[in-house]
Amino acid sequence: MRVTGTPPVLATKQRAAELTSETDSGIGSYLQRSGWEQECNRSKRYPDFNIFEDERSHVTDVGIVLIFKERKMIRKNASVASISQELQSLQRQRAWYLKSRNMIANRLQATVAGTLNYHASMPEKERLKLFKEATVLIDKIVKEEMKPKEDGLMSIPLVKTTAEAIAGFNEMKKDSEKKMVVLAQILPVAEWVGHVDQRGFGILFLGIIIGETGDLANYANPAKVWRRLGCAPFTKDNETLMGATWKSRGGRKKGQTKLHAEEWEEFGYSPRRRSISYLIGEGIVKLNRDGPYRARYDEAKALAVENHPDWTKCPICKGTKKSAKGGKCSNCKGTGIMMKHCHLHGMLLATKLLLKNLWIEWNNGDKDYDWKKHN
Repeated sequence: MRVTGTPPVLATKQRAAELTSETDSGIGSYLQRSGWEQECNRSKRYPDFNIFEDERSHVTDVGIVLIFKERKMIRKNASVASISQELQSLQRQRAWYLKSRNMIANRLQATVAGTLNYHASMPEKERLKLFKEATVLIDKIVKEEMKPKEDGLMSIPLVKTTAEAIAGFNEMKKDSEKKMVVLAQILPVAEWVGHVDQRGFGILFLGIIIGETGDLANYANPAKVWRRLGCAPFTKDNETLMGATWKSRGGRKKGQTKLHAEEWEEFGYSPRRRSISYLIGEGIVKLNRDGPYRARYDEAKALAVENHPDWTKCPICKGTKKSAKGGKCSNCKGTGIMMKHCHLHGMLLATKLLLKNLWIEWNNGDKDYDWKKHN
């Protein structure tokens, strides 16, 4: 089997076992072509890993050696704390790449939309329509489907240059994620993540979570992890609300309680970290099937519908099924019912269950895990 493309150590444990049957010359030539061997020998960043201790060692692009002996992948002198610290560093890079990419992508979209007569005071529906047209136009330019005479007021070189920058940030993000997968795979909880009950979660999200939280042994209980990832509410003046709700208020309406700077600091809410837990929730709700997290979602959603009937009313027509002009409400399509609030509530509780189980497994990794107890 010829070694090409993805670094061999990025593979799963099953793939690692397969690699032991490959020729040393194939691995050696791959490492020589990639320049990893020289880079790892120069690196001083990974004192917890033994570099080239065994002739069957395979080096990753972050300087970590995994040794394959008797068709098993053996972790060499890697502390959980050091892996967690490196994941935090990589997640900071990844977050910066994402933020930079989104910033220039949004700016490009707004620039192109401006050539289509977009202006800030446009109604929301028209604005979204123009932004969609701008996205199609950008795609045509990048694919070179637009001729120069169709350029109009827009600079095609500007669009292409910006698109190249966006692609560059995407590549750097992918590179960081590959390194995070390598590190996450050698964490003690990696095997737990691979269990069928964790379907919809995955090794990359494990790396991202630890990149945001650090070593979970530093958290006294799961509630601390929930707070860190934006899954816990904050109480002020007898009102207990989630961070997004506090943020949406902003004190614009008279009489509404709002959070001040010192309270936001105490809360520690981060929209970016909340978006990560939101994506985790989406994954486990869609892919967990008959697992514990999908079951928790279904249970929480059903209880929300039963106990909070006001959550199911369309926020636009207030359950009347009609628009302000007397026609059919376009938001709920004339049903008067919207299940989004109940859906988000169920997804949040499923996410909190997963984070709770992860914390338990992380801090009791040497014990037999009681799956039924925490489902």
